[in-house]
Formats: sequence, structure tokens, C-alpha cells
Amino acid sequence: MHQTLTKNRAAAADGIKSAISGHARSFASGATSSFALTEECLLRISDPAGEGKRTFIKVWADEARAAAKAQDSLRKIGLAPSPIAGMPISVKDMLDVEGEVTLAGTKALDDAPAATQDAPVIRRLKAAGAVQPSRAQR
Repeated sequence: MHQTLTKNRAAAADGIKSAISGHARSFASGATSSFALTEECLLRISDPAGEGKRTFIKVWADEARAAAKAQDSLRKIGLAPSPIAGMPISVKDMLDVEGEVTLAGTKALDDAPAATQDAPVIRRLKAAGAVQPSRAQR
């Protein structure tokens, strides 16, 4: 069983790496843009026939669009900060996002104070140019 789980995780990781590489190539060649990919993600999140309302507790659509446009502008002048620059990401509610309550999957934290800073992984993703359109639900 352990061997099967390990193989499944490795296959999933390979699939993610392949998708990221494919998007990075599409961005670099101009075949698509961060803005277009972000819009596609936002449309899927808001699709009434989809799982967006059950999956995401927060969507930062305007901020994501602005960040995607900024990454597209940087890429056009050759200043993409990393291979994931412009990639939309979703952040699980277990990670601190500055100004947001970190719910960690429980309603018991609804009244907790907002995080005063981003978690280190969030800071690194933002520095690498990732676009954060949403926060995954508990």
C-alpha cells in the first residue's frame, strides 16, 4: 500500500510540474498570458455548476487580475522573477495571509484576529510572482 501511495504522489507531482512547465512555456512564447489563465480560474471558481462556492471561502478577483497584469508586463520586458511568475494559486486556510483570519478548517477561529503577516511560504510564492486569486475552504 505504501509503495502505491508513493507512486501516486510521485505521479501527481510529475503532473503538476508538467502543467507548470507548460504554462511557463505558453507565457514565454506569448501563446497565453497570466491574465488569461487567471480569468479562466476565476470563471471556474464562479461557475454555478461547479464546486467553487463549496471550495473557496475567499476570492480576490480584482487583486488577482491586477497581479496577473503586472506579471504579464514584467514578462514582456524580460523581468519574470521565476518560472511560476503569473501562475494562479489557491491558498489553504491553514496558512496565514496578512489581513485575513487563519481559520485552519474550523469555525471556532471565526472570531480570531487577522494575521499580521503572510506565512513564509506565501511570502516566497508572492516574491516568485505567483497570483493568488482565492483561499481554499476549510
